[in-house]
Amino acid sequence: MGQNGCSIAAEEWSFPITTLGDFLATIKQLLSLGQIELSDGRKVHGFLCEATAAETAKDISESGGWCKFIELMG
Repeated sequence: MGQNGCSIAAEEWSFPITTLGDFLATIKQLLSLGQIELSDGRKVHGFLCEATAAETAKDISESGGWCKFIELMG
């Protein structure tokens, strides 16, 4: 975990290689894919936010992850 990081819940998905390209084409600007580290030490591909977007974005880390944030916003 980075110097100012925290742990959040994540979902792990598996895509058939034949559909992965179509999925990646749907990712809009300000999101990207990059390497993240899971709590068990594995490094996998995950969604990242571009630094310029993170500067002004709401930090939802305290909610424990995206799904929990959406649930809390209810």
